[in-house]
Amino acid sequence: MQVIVKSLLPCSADLVWSEVQKSSLLIEITSPIVTFTPISPQAIPQRWKQGTTVCLRCRLFGVFTISPRVVMFERIDHVRKELQSRERDPLICKWDHLVRVEAVDDNTALYTDEIEIKAGILTVPVAVFAQFFYRFRQRRWRNVAARLADSNTQPVAASRGIA
Repeated sequence: MQVIVKSLLPCSADLVWSEVQKSSLLIEITSPIVTFTPISPQAIPQRWKQGTTVCLRCRLFGVFTISPRVVMFERIDHVRKELQSRERDPLICKWDHLVRVEAVDDNTALYTDEIEIKAGILTVPVAVFAQFFYRFRQRRWRNVAARLADSNTQPVAASRGIA
């Protein structure tokens, strides 16, 4: 099952792309629905790198632990501004996530999350959750983008557990 969510962000595609590659952005836009604690390596890298695999302990709503979540950054294409990850955890055998950033104009970017999900009999409820979750993430992303557009240099807040 596929989930696609898109948003217009009020800053340049280059600035959005730069932020997409930072683990601090992921932590900021997913909290408090999902929080991450690194298992391996012991600290989350500051920037995602192609070929890197991280194992994370995830908590839903700060209560339910779904662990471990393995995230492999298969492709980071700086020319096309695309990041492809392959993810899985005990309940979800396939969570392939493609992030795409496209310039609309000098001060607006189209941000897209495309997620391919396979979770056996849980596929439909997981896809419904993903639709909710990515809409939430993108609402938070729009707030971050507005803040970045205002300052044009302000980095996303640092978070514990990032190396």
